[in-house]
Amino acid sequence: GVQTCALPIYAPDPVPAGAPLVVVLHGYTSSAILIRAYSNWDELALSEGFVAVFPQGTEDNFGINHWNANFGNSDTDDHSFLVALVQHLQAEYDLSPECTYSCGMSNGGFMSYSLACEHPDVFSAIGSVTGSMTPADMGCTPEEVVSIIHLHGTEDSTVPYEGSNWDFWGLPSVPSIVNHWTELMGTTTMEQTALPNQEIVDVTSVDLLRYAGAPGGQEFHHYRVNGGGHEWFGVWGSPDVDATAVLWDFFSADRKSTRLNSSHAN
Repeated sequence: GVQTCALPIYAPDPVPAGAPLVVVLHGYTSSAILIRAYSNWDELALSEGFVAVFPQGTEDNFGINHWNANFGNSDTDDHSFLVALVQHLQAEYDLSPECTYSCGMSNGGFMSYSLACEHPDVFSAIGSVTGSMTPADMGCTPEEVVSIIHLHGTEDSTVPYEGSNWDFWGLPSVPSIVNHWTELMGTTTMEQTALPNQEIVDVTSVDLLRYAGAPGGQEFHHYRVNGGGHEWFGVWGSPDVDATAVLWDFFSADRKSTRLNSSHAN
């Protein structure tokens, strides 16, 4: 695989021309090395022929590794950093600008939503595992709306499913985030499916709420992990859904539809 010294990048060697790029963002207090170690993205990149990159967040005003998704806890411009990183990698490895994705755990999920708000021209779909949106981003109405996949446990005590007003910024509920984006997309159908149980002792169950039928073809897939906590599902928390696998399947499907639609682009 291809690796650079400063930044963990995983890809087949040689990198296929026009390969997709997946940016994987760690959670608050966490690190690039940690999320790379547990999430299995590197193995998937090698087998599926895309590039996975694991950027490292900087310290916020409290000295904690973070991504500044308009939280107000630092002056770091992570939006510009991540866009510049993506453009550098696209040029360096001849990657597809139409197939560039961001996803992350918790604070990395917040940041991915923030990128969907501010840079839908750069990121063609985003994913969030146990992340949410900051109030500053909640009102965003981007000119271009990207497809979104969001996995969240209903018993998440760090980023509560029903939102919170007890911390200093107040978080929206996951259903309100789903509503915000599906209205922007203009989805017309919602199909709910229960995923097969993979547990010996049935602690969690997973429902996929799939919003589709938008005029622009965007979809919102919400995996609600009933009884699930603040975890990267499939590794911890619930074996009923493999977060990394469903994120890649979602991005991969977006990639195929992008190819089909590119002939109709204005």
